[in-house]
Amino acid sequence: MSGGTLSFPVPDYLTQPRERDLYRRVTEELGPRRLARLTDINEIARYASYLTRWVDDKLALDGKQTWWVSESKHGKLLRRHPIFKDMLDLERVLQSLEDRLGLNPLARQNLIRGLAAMPRPLDLFDDTLEEPDGRSGEALPEQPEDPLPQSPVGFLAHVASSSGGKPN
Repeated sequence: MSGGTLSFPVPDYLTQPRERDLYRRVTEELGPRRLARLTDINEIARYASYLTRWVDDKLALDGKQTWWVSESKHGKLLRRHPIFKDMLDLERVLQSLEDRLGLNPLARQNLIRGLAAMPRPLDLFDDTLEEPDGRSGEALPEQPEDPLPQSPVGFLAHVASSSGGKPN
């Protein structure tokens, strides 16, 4: 890590320039926001690889129909173009990865909401605060018997009940 941000090395198996560029763009977007971790390297690499294949398929179909006519002893039949079928398969995989990695606005919002709601990690074996340099600090403050409610309505009800219902 340099400068406080994670460095996401491009996996060797991403060999095409477009794959490598997409991988870098995704990691540069998600890394500083702490939405991606080093353990996400392979998922992000798969996303870049699948998106590259989808773009290649799209370019191959540009100006062409997504169907073709086949003839058999039963007559003429309309069939889906195999490249178009491949695009649809890739699109399903891409949508799933986008949802997991937070690459669309709703998934990103849900990831951020989930990270914000995570409780502080518990130290189950020590009741003292530890300084960043490893020194032991002061003891953790005692929890009050009747902690303040977290919601505004609960707080107002708590204040009203502790003052006997009379305003200060």
